[in-house]
Formats: sequence, structure tokens, C-alpha cells
Amino acid sequence: AVLVADSVGFTQLTESLARNSNAAELLSLCLNRFFTPLIDILTAYRGDVVKFSGSALTVLFPAENDSEHFLNVCGSPCCTHLPFQLACLRAVACCLEVQKRLHDYNVGEGSNVRLTLHLAVGAGLVDVLQLGGIESRCEHVISGNLLQQLAVAERLAGSGETVLSPQCWQQVSGLACEGQIIRENPAYKRLLALDISKHTYPTIKQAAL
Repeated sequence: AVLVADSVGFTQLTESLARNSNAAELLSLCLNRFFTPLIDILTAYRGDVVKFSGSALTVLFPAENDSEHFLNVCGSPCCTHLPFQLACLRAVACCLEVQKRLHDYNVGEGSNVRLTLHLAVGAGLVDVLQLGGIESRCEHVISGNLLQQLAVAERLAGSGETVLSPQCWQQVSGLACEGQIIRENPAYKRLLALDISKHTYPTIKQAAL
């Protein structure tokens, strides 16, 4: 599974801090204050941050067969998942915690700007390419049809929303709850919550650590 986390508000934040003599220092502080907990949450669910694109992050949740080494890989007893489904479940649970903790985030430093998030999750096979090598500089790039899923899902996701592609929803439809129907493209699903009779995001997170 692949997650795109796009944050909104950095242009307004930069403008609001520009009047200060130490604007660059304050902006750096605000960025660290926001992105540090974001990356901590993503990695706690086994997400690998592949790329920063401005204020957006691309995160890969690999399909790993953890059941060969651990019991209760999702945190719930008497529950089994194939690696692909588990990767999607972790990505979805991660989105719920990210939105709860960091959406409408007040960065402080005298600024009234609040940062918001919209998230998109797709699922399928991808290629992870390493490009570069000149002057010891390399960059990782994800390629595959999954990128088209993400392009559609990200466009459909409003402020504070997480939208799942049909391929991702197919994996978690019995484990998650759908939000308001997206009339523009009903095959894509707004994420509302997990079915807490089966999973909660803290237990999924603890099992992934």
C-alpha cells in the first residue's frame, strides 16, 4: 500500500512569519514541530517515507509476511491477514492516527495559521526505483499503476479526509467503516473509522512496532 499525505497551510505560514527578523529560524522550528511527529507515526506503522514533494510525503507500506515470525500481527487475537491485506490495514490505521493528532495543527510561534491534512491510500504492485548516482546523490521513486489510484484519491480528499482507492477498500472493507459517499466517484471511499469490534489503531500500531 502507498499513502500520500499532503499538508496545506505552509504558504500562509511562511507569509505570517515573514515579518519577523528570524523568520527562517521560526519556519524551520515549525516544520520540525509538524513533520517530526508525522514521520514518527508513519514509521510506527511500518511505513517507509520514500519521498518529500514540497509539503507532501509519499509513504510505502510493504507487504511483509510477519506471521512467519510473530503472533497476532495485527494486534488482535484469533485474526489472520495475508501480507497485502495487513499492509493496507496498517496504512488505514496510520491515517486515522495522523488525522486525529495532526489535522488542524497549530504550529505556535505567534502564528494563527493551522496546518491541515488530506490523505490518499492506494494498493497494488509497485516498483521502487533508485535514480541518480551522480556526485553520490540518489533518489527513490515509486512507479506503477497504483500512482493513478493515488492521483484520483488525493483529488477527492478534502481537508481532514482520507480517501481509499477501490483496490485498497477491497482489502479493508470488512475491517473499516465508510464515511460519506463520494458522489463524484463512488468506487473511492472516504475513511470514517475502523470496526473497533475487530481492530483499533493503537493495537495495530503496537503490533507493528
